[in-house]
Amino acid sequence: MEKISLYKRNISAVCPLCESQEETLQHLLIECDYANAIWPGMNINVHSLHSQQISVSRWIASWFSDSDTDDENLRWKTILINLVDFCLKEETQYLKGKNNIQPQQWTPPPTSHLKINIDASFDHNTKEIGIGLIIRDSAGSAKGIRGRYYHGGVDPEQTECLAMKHAILWAKELNLQFSNLLFEADCINVTSSTSKANFVVHWMNQSHVDEIKQLLSDFSSFSVNHVKRTANNVAHVIANKARTF
Repeated sequence: MEKISLYKRNISAVCPLCESQEETLQHLLIECDYANAIWPGMNINVHSLHSQQISVSRWIASWFSDSDTDDENLRWKTILINLVDFCLKEETQYLKGKNNIQPQQWTPPPTSHLKINIDASFDHNTKEIGIGLIIRDSAGSAKGIRGRYYHGGVDPEQTECLAMKHAILWAKELNLQFSNLLFEADCINVTSSTSKANFVVHWMNQSHVDEIKQLLSDFSSFSVNHVKRTANNVAHVIANKARTF
């Protein structure tokens, strides 16, 4: 999609499902929150591809490269192929109906509340991380902006956890524990795991969520909400600038 967008300027390279990352093959089938909701149910650890530095295209090609005729292996390969086909068809159907959907916009918090928008930017090749944060009041006025650069990231979900944790620590630095706070981020796995009892994140990131919940216990009035990328664009720009500056 990124290459197509270079030739046709009206085509966005951003994933149309989560609207939070560039739509590469890696993102569509592995990293997207929607794909992440499918793989665990099949007991397939796709996150191990990162640690083994195996690309998605190479992983898919391996399904056809051997001569293994074991019935169980063939059954799993058939399931995997059908699952990839399902993901691609679901995206196509989603895009057909998306033209009539208005993009979600940022909205100011209620009176006497502050909203902290949070985002992370991650480069798979360099493992560099950018974190973007912005605090705004009910009038839409910025009360604080912060960008941070780190090196040594693992995957986008982990970096989103780090961004959430950094936002909470920043709020504590500003003595906002007793303010009415709204934390907004565009990674649904992290926001859902933080605001609910059950984990949606990968098991490797559950310790980060535990730490986030522990930090939030010091706050008297807060909520953690998921928004689309279009409603989190300022934090996204800050995160990208922090990573590439």
